Amino acid sequence: MRPFLCGMAVLLSCDAAWGQNGPTLEVSPQSFSFTLQAGAPATPNPTISVTSSGPPLSFRVSALTMDGGDWLGVLPAPDHITPASVLIGITPPAVAGSYSGWITITAEGATNSPVNVRVSLILSGTATRPPMVRAVVNAASFAEGSVAPGEIVTIFGSALGPATGGSMSVSAGVVATTLAGTRVFFDELPAPLIYASDKQVSAIVPYGLAPLSTAQLRIETPGARSANFSIPVTRTAPGVFVTTAGGTGNGAILNQDLSLNAPSNPAPRGGVVFLYATGEGATTPPGSDGLIENGNLRRPVQNVSVIIGGLPAEVLYAGSAPGLVLGILQVNARIPAGIRGSEASVVLTVGQAKSQPGVTVAVKQ
Repeated sequence: MRPFLCGMAVLLSCDAAWGQNGPTLEVSPQSFSFTLQAGAPATPNPTISVTSSGPPLSFRVSALTMDGGDWLGVLPAPDHITPASVLIGITPPAVAGSYSGWITITAEGATNSPVNVRVSLILSGTATRPPMVRAVVNAASFAEGSVAPGEIVTIFGSALGPATGGSMSVSAGVVATTLAGTRVFFDELPAPLIYASDKQVSAIVPYGLAPLSTAQLRIETPGARSANFSIPVTRTAPGVFVTTAGGTGNGAILNQDLSLNAPSNPAPRGGVVFLYATGEGATTPPGSDGLIENGNLRRPVQNVSVIIGGLPAEVLYAGSAPGLVLGILQVNARIPAGIRGSEASVVLTVGQAKSQPGVTVAVKQ
C-alpha cells in the first residue's frame, strides 16, 4: 500500500516522490522481430526475462495482435513472480504478409507498469487461406437470388483470387476456366472466368445446370478451396448492363449508329437501340460454356419482350452478341414513338422474369 503520510495539500508531491522511489519492472528484450515462412510450424519459444528493482513482484502477462489473430500467445500460464522467464509462442499464419503484436506485462505496484514488448512478424510465401464466398449477384443488375444457365455472375468474398486482379483469357475462341490460379465450380462443372481478384470473381454459370433447381458453388485457389455455397437455379434471371456501378442508371445501350446512348447523346423516338443483358437462360442452338460468338447466333428459349417508358417496344432481335462471349444477350428494340420526356425506363422480360428497376435510356425531346 502507498504510505498515507501526506495530507491532501501535498498529495501530488507525495505521489511524485513515490513514483521516483517505487519498484520498477526490468524487461529484456523489449522487442522481437521474426521472418518466417507462411504456414510454417510453430517456432521455438522465445523468452522474455522479467525482474524487478526491489522486492519480488507478482505480474501478469497477456498477448495482443493488431489483426485480431491468435498467432501470438503466452506459455504456459499468464501469472508469474519476479524474477522469472516468460515463454511466448508464435504460430505463423497461413497468409504471407506483415504482422504486429504486443506482449504486455502488468504488475500492481510497479511504477512503470504496464510494459509492452513489441513483436514483429514477416511471413513470406503464398497465401493458403481458404476462399470464402459471401454473395453471388447478377453481374449486370447486382441482384442476389437465383442464377440462370449462362448468366454472368459476380461473386463477392475473400481470398477468392490474386491480390492484383486478372482479366479473362481466351484460347481457340473459348474463355478459360482457370484464371490466375482461381477456378469456380457449379456442381463440379467448371465455370468460364471473366475476372478474378482477392475479393471479387466474375464467372459464367455453366449451361449444364439447366435441369437443376439448386447448385453447389465452390471456388478453388492454389492449395485451398472454399466451402460449398448453395444457390438456387432458375430458368431465367435477366439483368440489363448499365454504365455506372450498382445496377441502376443509364443502360449500357448503343444507339442505331452504334454510339453510346447518354443524356448528351440521346436516341430518337422510333429509332432502334441495342440493349446488352445477361441471364436469358437456355438457348437454341444450345449454349457452349465460354464460347466467343462465332456467327452461329443463339436465341433464348424463353420469350423476350421490352417495355420502354411504360410502352411496349418492338423487339427486332434477341440473341447472342456477335464477337462477345455467350451469356451476353443483345436485344435490338425500337423506341416507341409515343414516349414522353428525355429519360425513359427500360424493363427487359425473359420468360417470367423481369430485369432490375432503375435502368433508363436517353431519348431526344
